[in-house]
Amino acid sequence: MSADRTPEQQAAVDCTDPDILVEAGAGSGKTKTTVDRYSRLIEANPDPARILVFTFTDKAATELRERVRAERELVSDTQGFSMSSAWVGTFHSICSRILRAHPIQADVDPAFAVLDDVQAARLKESAYNRALAGFMGGEYEEALIARFSPSHLRKGVSRAYEQLRARGQIEPALPEPEEPDTAAVLSRLLLVAEESLAIERLQGKTIDQIQAMINFFRTIDHRGLTFEAFEGAKLTSGSSKLGELKSAVEEMRSVLAAAEFGEKYRQALSGLFGLYAGEYSKSKRLAGVLDYEDLQLITLDLLRSHDGVANRYREQFDEIMVDEFQDTNQLQLDLIAQLRGDETTLFTVGDEMQAIYGFRHADVRLFRTRRDDEAVTVLPLSANFRSDAPVIASVNLIGKKLDDAASLELDEPGRARRHRFAPLRVGLESGTVSGDETELLVTESKGWFQMELGPMSPAVKPDEHYGAATDGQFQAEALLVAQHLSDAVRQDGINPGRIAILFRAKSRMWMYVEALKQVGLKPYVVGGTGFWESREGVDLKSLLAVIANPLDDDSLLGSLAGPACGLSTDALLMLRHQAGKDSALWPRLEMLATGNSDEPFTETDAARAGMYVTTIRGLRERLSTMSLGELVEAAVSGTGYDLVNLTRDPSGAGLANIRRVASLASDFESSER
Repeated sequence: MSADRTPEQQAAVDCTDPDILVEAGAGSGKTKTTVDRYSRLIEANPDPARILVFTFTDKAATELRERVRAERELVSDTQGFSMSSAWVGTFHSICSRILRAHPIQADVDPAFAVLDDVQAARLKESAYNRALAGFMGGEYEEALIARFSPSHLRKGVSRAYEQLRARGQIEPALPEPEEPDTAAVLSRLLLVAEESLAIERLQGKTIDQIQAMINFFRTIDHRGLTFEAFEGAKLTSGSSKLGELKSAVEEMRSVLAAAEFGEKYRQALSGLFGLYAGEYSKSKRLAGVLDYEDLQLITLDLLRSHDGVANRYREQFDEIMVDEFQDTNQLQLDLIAQLRGDETTLFTVGDEMQAIYGFRHADVRLFRTRRDDEAVTVLPLSANFRSDAPVIASVNLIGKKLDDAASLELDEPGRARRHRFAPLRVGLESGTVSGDETELLVTESKGWFQMELGPMSPAVKPDEHYGAATDGQFQAEALLVAQHLSDAVRQDGINPGRIAILFRAKSRMWMYVEALKQVGLKPYVVGGTGFWESREGVDLKSLLAVIANPLDDDSLLGSLAGPACGLSTDALLMLRHQAGKDSALWPRLEMLATGNSDEPFTETDAARAGMYVTTIRGLRERLSTMSLGELVEAAVSGTGYDLVNLTRDPSGAGLANIRRVASLASDFESSER
């Protein structure tokens, strides 16, 4: 055994079984283990082309190449060895390499370009707009589409398209829905309703509603229950104690709606979906480009339809290694199966506790299924080399508590169980540590009031009154950490420069920045969030989206509640009530701006609405005469957002970022001409 490997690492390096899964906990040296195993294979056969390695990122692929090269340089006899023929890369880069080697069989342009995410998003947006225009051919289609908010419909179609492609469908189509079990859902609703009657301190009116609901459902056959009849038995109580009952009511409502209207909507949406898929494919074909999913889908089709090509790779690779296996999807698993020969070893490494890419269609259940397969050798890497004993002990304690509290029911029939928490072991050698090395700060998850959170408080929803409690969990966490650090600096004399806050993701980093400022500390941010995820970015996105399309309710609400307009929550609530669920807010806002609204809006809200509507109309009239950069500048100054931003952040950093966006917009427009 190598002196610098643990017994677990050595076992993973030496294992010769045909199917191997290494469960590598955080900081357990999985990259080192993978490199060492790769080096052992090279020692047996010094031809890198015999090993296929899938990495999650290009950076990881480069690191693995460099570390293998460095390992080989330590060996005396390395003449003739080169990593130039190595098959190490992401699924996308490996697929691109295969397609460029077989362009005729794959029916692709040998010089095809690959779209990046920004370019793909632009093509998808234009394809969707053309598809929607083609779909809106009659009153029925227009009435149907009007029932959805524009942004939700676009996102729904796009996400369904991407999800189906990630499952391996080259020409995706919406699946047939399952037949809803109305009787089972109704039985569950009755059971939950009866149990809810036992909840303490419910108001008499609420109890009467629940009892009336029970009586109604007991006297009706589920086969005769209609959506319209059910609407009359809805629960109107706002009590937070009735969460499970509300969920059961909503489930029943959804099942009835699906049974009565689902097929009609599915057929219509399938038409829009098909038009979108066709327009997007056409755009890529005309431009001679492929997106990332195309690389995988076309490669899979190539391997399935051309045995000669597939057999070449099956005979070539002695071993296929897959890093970050928990973040793969079914399409990628199918690719691996097509590239794997009968004698090819499959070596997979991952940790289901680090599965964070579900939004990119990764499916951690594939990891669990492989782990539970009796034909697969499962090897652990449990020693953590990143943290000291107190930190690891805290993680194990919290993980065990959460694991004990979680249900171990099947995700769905026939599929592997949910995650298993595997305790970490201390890998670092360290001296004696004191007792209080870690401290856990805990906050309530909901029930926070604006006066408690101060400027950090999230906006009150349009259907809530000003004094309503908010789900300000994340803001409260940020403030708690900030106050804790403030005490450490001012009371314990700790140097602020010796304090670091580490984040799992950047999305909420801005909250901690604001919280630290609120308690008088000046944070230094390393690798902060992108501009569009910052507070200024969110405000500016909403404002520009409204200028592009005032009927985009999601963006309009965000802009009205933000500094660009500043309507009160009462005004937002009344606007939403006036418009109803199926109508756009903009016409109602115009009525408020011109004094033609019947609702009792305050003079302040009416004045702000008037200024906002006038500014948006003016900007829209000038769209054809302004550059993008000028539009950003005019929008920021015309709404007074620049002055509000300076008041909110006197340092001018936020406003400087906005000005930078204007400059970048001008540069982008120039490059596109």
